[in-house]
Amino acid sequence: MAKFNLTDLLSESSKKEVEKEGFRIKDIDIEDIAPDERNFYDTSDIEELKASIEMFGLQQNLVVQRTEEGKYTLISGHRRLKAITELVSEGHIELRKVPCKVEDQTEDKWTELQLIVANSTTRELSDYEKMKQATRLKELLAGLKKDGVKLPGRMREMIADALDVSPTQVARMDSIDKNLSDDFKEEFQAEKVNASTAYELSGLPEEKQKEAYEEYKDKGSISIKDVKQIKEDSKLEEPKEEKQKKIYVCSSEGKRFKMASYVEEVVKEGHIPLNAQSILYGVKGIEAEEAYRALCIELISLADEVWVYGSIMGKDVAMMSMVELNIASNLRKKTVYRKGEKHGC
Repeated sequence: MAKFNLTDLLSESSKKEVEKEGFRIKDIDIEDIAPDERNFYDTSDIEELKASIEMFGLQQNLVVQRTEEGKYTLISGHRRLKAITELVSEGHIELRKVPCKVEDQTEDKWTELQLIVANSTTRELSDYEKMKQATRLKELLAGLKKDGVKLPGRMREMIADALDVSPTQVARMDSIDKNLSDDFKEEFQAEKVNASTAYELSGLPEEKQKEAYEEYKDKGSISIKDVKQIKEDSKLEEPKEEKQKKIYVCSSEGKRFKMASYVEEVVKEGHIPLNAQSILYGVKGIEAEEAYRALCIELISLADEVWVYGSIMGKDVAMMSMVELNIASNLRKKTVYRKGEKHGC
């Protein structure tokens, strides 16, 4: 898989702008530096880093951005800042001021992009951290696009390329980030729920995730099989909505006002009524008979079922209904006989 390259994103003008601005190194008191709330990387297990800084000093600058209040927000170096803060609290006052690269907002986006891509290859990341990387990359790329930077490809493919994963994995991470409940996200972050199970859980409605979480707390674990079973059970619980049908309405009486009442009943039951007689009412002559038969064939062909109102036995059965029933029979349409007594037939 080709590796993501930030230079592909930079137009010539933006390249020159960044080169022209350069950067400043400044010693800043750690009390004036606040960790970025968006940082999602693990900052535990820093004892070796503390020992290294204590012996050799800080070997790599922190990267910060100045805030409106005159303080600084940390962009890169959260583990280093935590190690130095602990060392200062243990009495190493000489480490209180640290060298920082101070960037403006334009540089900030590019730097964070570079750091995320670098971390994806140089650090062993948890599935939770990979998910947060993908989410943050999406936000940064969207921000650059809004700033007028032309992106060389589809967003999801660019993120996949940057993190050396497949676009499908990016989509799964996006689903987890957007849809997984906060309770399960905590378990996912703590690596008590794996990525595959988290993805399956993210496909459950909120209420079902709550139920799954209660079950998880009781059992102490949850598997993909458990989640899939919850999904299957949910399908059985859901009431099945009756599909809206196209109903050809056939009346044995051939009376227009009766036909109107039958059509109304079909509509009340949530279906779409079809009837040639209603459409051609008022048309007379041989041409009308031919048109009627042709329209019957067309409409009954479209219909899911033919509903017959009134009795089809006896000499009073309308000729038109017999035509319709013959066509329905020839087209092998399901015929449903409704009770005529309901309408005074």
